[in-house]
Amino acid sequence: MVRWLPIALLLAVLAAPSGIRAQATSSAMDQLSFLTGRWISDTPDEYQEESWSPIHAQNITGQFRVLQKGTPVFYEFWSVEMDHNIPVLKLKHFNAGLIGWEDKDKSTRMPLRKGGTNEVLFEEEDGSATVHYQRTGDTLTCTVHHARTGKDEVFHLRRQP
Repeated sequence: MVRWLPIALLLAVLAAPSGIRAQATSSAMDQLSFLTGRWISDTPDEYQEESWSPIHAQNITGQFRVLQKGTPVFYEFWSVEMDHNIPVLKLKHFNAGLIGWEDKDKSTRMPLRKGGTNEVLFEEEDGSATVHYQRTGDTLTCTVHHARTGKDEVFHLRRQP
């Protein structure tokens, strides 16, 4: 009976909905390790760069910037922190000049809803948007889905040394 206990626990975790699975996993933050590093997309008209720090003390920080024809137009800064045993993406948006979108004491909160090998999904608490990351080799695809409009923004970034 005792030797079946680990298998029974594993089956119970796998049978749980993905959000509960993320909550039940002690290494939930480790699911994000594939994001670590510097990622870019560079075309003649637009440069996009996204950076993720290594996981340290159950925390990851990062930034994303967009330059059009060499001029900064948009920034995001974020931290992923554990909240009730679930990784939560907390981010702020800025226009050029670091003009913030959110109030200074507010951030956009997106708990991890689905995690897997080289793939994660964050969702705003009100369901208004999701951010889906998927890595294939040295390519990171980020899809931001806006529920209200039904529109997706898709970013294809290449890993940098």
